[in-house]
Amino acid sequence: MAMKRGQAASEYIILLAIALVVMMLVTTFVYIWPSYTYSVKKQRADDYWANARPFAVKSNMIVPNQLVLEIENTEPVTLTITALSVDGTALNFYSHPVPFTWAVTDMCGSGDCALPMRPGAKQIISTYNFTDTPINPCILQPSISNFETGYVYEIDFAVTYYATDPGSLETQSGKLKMIGSCTAR
Repeated sequence: MAMKRGQAASEYIILLAIALVVMMLVTTFVYIWPSYTYSVKKQRADDYWANARPFAVKSNMIVPNQLVLEIENTEPVTLTITALSVDGTALNFYSHPVPFTWAVTDMCGSGDCALPMRPGAKQIISTYNFTDTPINPCILQPSISNFETGYVYEIDFAVTYYATDPGSLETQSGKLKMIGSCTAR
C-alpha cells in the first residue's frame, strides 16, 4: 500500500512538471511571437524601401514632431522631388546634407517644391509641423506631450517627382508600408 501511495505522488509530481513546462512554453511563445512578427515585417519593409526605384529610402524614423528619412536617387538621371506625402497628405519638409547636420539646404511646403537630386545622391529629409496634418502616428492623443516612444507605426509613403519636364509629374508609392518604431531621439 505504501508503494502505491508513493507511486501516485511521483506520478502527480511528474504530471505537474509537464504542465508547468507546457505553460512556460506557451507563455514564452505569447510574449516572443509579436516582437518576432514585427521584426520580420519591418525587415521585409526595410528591404523593399532600401531597393525601391527611383527613390530608395535607406532609413526612416519618427521622433516627436518629425519624420526623418534618408532618400537616395537610384536612377542614372537627375530627378526633382516636388512633394512627399504620408497617408495621402503632402508634407512640409527640410532637406539636410549627408552626413546629417541640422543645416537646412532646402525647405519645401505642401507640394510646392523643387528639390533636384543627382544620380546616386543621398538626401536627409525631416518634416516640420508633423503634429498637424497628417496626424503623427506616434502621437496617440492630440497633443505633442502624448508622444508614444516604442509605438510601432505603419505609414503609406509617396514621392512626387519629375525627370526633365516639370509638367509631367510621376509618383512613386510603395507596395509595402514604411514601418518603424517611434523614437525619442
